[in-house]
Amino acid sequence: MEPKPGLFFLLCVGAGLTAFAVWGRAAFPALAAASARAADGNSAWRSFWIGLVNAVTAFLLFALFAKIGEAIAPLRILALGVAVVVALVLFRGILGLWPSFGHRILAAEGASSDLHATLAGGALLTGFLVFFPVGTLFFLYVLIRTLGVGVLQWVESRNRNVKEVTPA
Repeated sequence: MEPKPGLFFLLCVGAGLTAFAVWGRAAFPALAAASARAADGNSAWRSFWIGLVNAVTAFLLFALFAKIGEAIAPLRILALGVAVVVALVLFRGILGLWPSFGHRILAAEGASSDLHATLAGGALLTGFLVFFPVGTLFFLYVLIRTLGVGVLQWVESRNRNVKEVTPA
């Protein structure tokens, strides 16, 4: 029996995102710590709803700019800009959310490093992709929640910068 090409694609997506999270946590430790605070400091449902609202908004903006880009070709860059901004916000969220799933798995083991937690969380989420459609829907939930965590982290960092600049 030959494996399905779609399954291979999903496993590559999960493994790629996990590798991206490991690299990001090593390259940007301050951003990773801020993202972890945003992930731990807000409820799962709050980050999900914020992510859902932002995902729908980003999709509508992307569709609008892509449609406008059909008529005026140079404006296609706006659709690409929306996609890049969503990817950057997802990156911020992944840095904080992937390890939190790993810490839950490794909690019985005692103290675990962030590297182990990121790899364990990524392996768990990649494994969920195999169980279509329930696992894929859960992975989609996690991606939407990741977008919400990224937005919350960005808002919290902006609020922290405003408080530091404002004289008391």
